[in-house]
Amino acid sequence: DIAQLTDLPRTAREFSNLAEACVQIAFEMARTKEPIEASHPVTLPFCIIGMGKLGGRELNYSSDIDLMFVCGDDLPPEVTLQTGRKIETVFYLTRIGEAMIKILTEERQSGNVFRVDMRLRPEGRFGVLVRSISSFRAYYESWAEAWEFQALVKARPIAGDFTLGEVFLEMVSPYVYRRMIGEEFLDALRANKRNIERKCGAEGNTERNIKTGYGGIRDIEFLVQLFQTQYGGKIKRLRTPNTLAALHGLFLSGFFSEKLANKLSADYLILRRVEHTLQLFQNRQTHLLPPLDNREEIEKIAARLGFSTVEDFLTTLKFHRDHARQTLQDLFYKIEKDSGEKPEVLTELLKAATLIRTPEPRLLALLSEIGVREPLSVYPALLTAMHGNDFGGMPPDTPEKFLQIAPELLTLAHNSPNPDAVLLGVEALATAVPNRAQLYASLAESRQLLPRLADLAVYAPALFSRLTQHLEWLETLMEEEEISLSLSPKAKLPEIGRYFLREQLRLVSLHVWGVLEGEDIPQSLTQIADTTLRALLGEIERDKSESRIALVALGKLGGSEPGYSSDWDLLAVYDDRGMNEKEREAVAHSANQTVEGLLKAGQELVKMRTGIELDFRLRPWGKKGALALSLKGYLRYFRTEAETWERHAALKARFVAGNERVGNRLVTLFHSVSFGGDWNAEADQKLHEMKSRIEAERLKPENRTNDLKLGHGGLQDIEWIAQRLQLLNAKRFPALRVSNTLSALSALSSAGLLDHAEVETLRENYLLFSETRNALWLLGSHADTLSADPVILRTLARHLGYPDTLEMTTDLQSRMAHCRRIFNRKF
Repeated sequence: DIAQLTDLPRTAREFSNLAEACVQIAFEMARTKEPIEASHPVTLPFCIIGMGKLGGRELNYSSDIDLMFVCGDDLPPEVTLQTGRKIETVFYLTRIGEAMIKILTEERQSGNVFRVDMRLRPEGRFGVLVRSISSFRAYYESWAEAWEFQALVKARPIAGDFTLGEVFLEMVSPYVYRRMIGEEFLDALRANKRNIERKCGAEGNTERNIKTGYGGIRDIEFLVQLFQTQYGGKIKRLRTPNTLAALHGLFLSGFFSEKLANKLSADYLILRRVEHTLQLFQNRQTHLLPPLDNREEIEKIAARLGFSTVEDFLTTLKFHRDHARQTLQDLFYKIEKDSGEKPEVLTELLKAATLIRTPEPRLLALLSEIGVREPLSVYPALLTAMHGNDFGGMPPDTPEKFLQIAPELLTLAHNSPNPDAVLLGVEALATAVPNRAQLYASLAESRQLLPRLADLAVYAPALFSRLTQHLEWLETLMEEEEISLSLSPKAKLPEIGRYFLREQLRLVSLHVWGVLEGEDIPQSLTQIADTTLRALLGEIERDKSESRIALVALGKLGGSEPGYSSDWDLLAVYDDRGMNEKEREAVAHSANQTVEGLLKAGQELVKMRTGIELDFRLRPWGKKGALALSLKGYLRYFRTEAETWERHAALKARFVAGNERVGNRLVTLFHSVSFGGDWNAEADQKLHEMKSRIEAERLKPENRTNDLKLGHGGLQDIEWIAQRLQLLNAKRFPALRVSNTLSALSALSSAGLLDHAEVETLRENYLLFSETRNALWLLGSHADTLSADPVILRTLARHLGYPDTLEMTTDLQSRMAHCRRIFNRKF
């Protein structure tokens, strides 16, 4: 930091990581001081929740660390210490918590580790130190004040039982990010902010205090958290404990313009840099600037921050504090979407479009100025909206209605990574509707509709085109925010196809708009796939009273982690036990006919442009084998002929459709084959050879560092780390018998086979690389490497939250390199 080899966000993040590690070690030391008998669980469900700046990974050099302790509801009533003494479990965990605090805070010759603040827990300093999930819930339901819910925006599990920590976050989420927030709640938050300001003023530090004073850090944090609590209930990307990430999320979600988000980020960063510098110089927690008459101290701060004079420093600081306070005042009482300042070019462009009926050079130049790449293609969109076309038939009030949305439309285009897509997308929609004027009126009335449609046109052009062909889905798209899993058991093939197309469009829309993100995407894709497959099988077996066949998924679908481009890897199984030879032949023939029918139905769905590909090639003997096999057949095959890669693939098995009893028997068989047997040195060697062969045959040398799937440190590296450790250790640790990669990583952490830092790195990057592949597919680039198209790259960078394409590519390659280092250690 002093050598200026890193920036403030990374410094704060790394220092927060250090604090997390210290808390984890203090927890482990505390447990060893009073060990319990081996008859008890090795780890009781107990999690340390980081709050405040630690929760947001924003620690200063001299920050306190804010903590809360949570335990599970299913604790044994008492535990027996190794001394033989029995004590209540909650009391035991309280003693662990107290010992942790002492380890961290106790003054030694070299000082203490961290100061610990527990006052954010329910009832503050008067509350119990350790609470169960249900005790926290009862408090938040009945007693908590508005500021306590706001503080929970920063909550993050940092040590102990992380699974329990996620349960805690899931429990508090509805209290923090509410679907509806009343004025009473908002007024309480505002009143709390005013109290903080009054206290600062009473101390005479309004100008000197850069945290709680005029235009200070709290002004920005308060404003951001106000928006998070107001809109985080619907938009998941706003649910982040980090202030800078939240500011970027508010921009991506359309609440702040890019200019406003960048300005507030700059305000926040300089205030935090001043805060860091003050604490470095004074080696204590302080937020007070030296008095103005202490020029020598202010000169030191100015020089440390790179300013040539005190005047430059104070002028710059005042500029940022003035902006932070003015923005807070502008948005303090009324949370409204910031449409950003309208550049002069937009006003001039709108005036020109109103008057000009031909592609005059000035109009084309103005379009180029707002970022349009092909003005000759785009100008007719404005022309038609303003003046109609040669075919006539446009309602007379159309230009008037268009002018109501034109300023926002042009601003959206100007701020977009792909202005052409915004303008052409809205024109395509207007062309598809029977009444342009009515569409423009609806866009003007709805606060969210135009920005959301613009985003869909930019980030998912093919799906936006689908919407223009199915305008009847528009209202459902805007009003319903959950994927539908209801499809009539009597549905015919065309209805099944429409269901898939509609729900995929809805999922993509919710994804692009930030309502769903992260693990929500593969979970929703899995639900849509399962519903579609059950309906398809029901259609093929319409005349049968009961399904004798079961479909079992492997691969990405089996792991409930498919992307938009994933095939559906399937196996078909039936049960012929207790049958004579003739009956077995009949049921085998019927089962294979059913799969043939499924494949034909799949081809019809492809013609409907669903992109669905049913893939049965992982079945025994591949293309040479029967499409469906009996349970006995699978058992014989895996006992005598199955290769190592097939045992490896079998760990992803999951029942999806048909006869559930038969399907689950096959899943049980597969899991016993993968997890129950001895994965010996020979099998492990073959696993290594398979991975090497895949890299040699399918990974081009020039793509080793940028292929998100097969590249060094890409998705397959992460998956193979998890799967190898599962195969080697599942016999000892039954919790490892899961088909989902992220669930496997969590189980490996709990079993001590991967440390928490490794799991966090692998998990975070698995989600990021998956999101990047999905975003590329939505943009029409179906490769696993980054496109060379500058528009796609720019749009992708914006979607992923990077300021530019260079930072995106550099960061992705750095992350892959980090994952590859873990792969080399663990594989």
